[in-house]
Amino acid sequence: MTEIKIEALQKSDLAEASTLLGLAFASQPSSLAIYPGVAEDVIAGRLKKVFGAMLGLLPGESYVAKEDGRIVGVMRMVEWPQCQMSAGQRLKILPILIGSGGGLSAMKRSLEFRGTWSRADPPEPHWHLDPLGVLPGMQGQGIGSQLLSHYCRLVDLTGKEAYHETDRPINVAFYERAGFK
Repeated sequence: MTEIKIEALQKSDLAEASTLLGLAFASQPSSLAIYPGVAEDVIAGRLKKVFGAMLGLLPGESYVAKEDGRIVGVMRMVEWPQCQMSAGQRLKILPILIGSGGGLSAMKRSLEFRGTWSRADPPEPHWHLDPLGVLPGMQGQGIGSQLLSHYCRLVDLTGKEAYHETDRPINVAFYERAGFK
């Protein structure tokens, strides 16, 4: 298991953290569906802008996993009901979604995915993990597990439930090991 240090995301970490999440999520089924026929490296660049907005503009607590000062993992946790974007937050994000590439059709598909996930969101108080990503070349080394353990410790202190969704079947076992169902 890689030795890492988990710390709160600083403004100075935002670009590196957003780039990492773009790379980590470029091959996700939802990303490929939002940007059909687009190369993964292009998707990663587009997602960098989206994740930059998410981490920089939306509520929540974001953390980075660092190895020798380099960000190798990122997670964001949001307390209910802030995990559901308000109309004002959607308006704030809209230009970024449109400007990230793919135009109105990609923005529409992105909002449809968010809407689907929102309808599954528990109606009672909880913490929502969105997103959790590890640098692709470092996946499988325990970094995601350390971030997830950090998340679970923080959530356990509040006595609330934890919630997360994934669109990759391979990730289900990862989350189940941490007690998710």
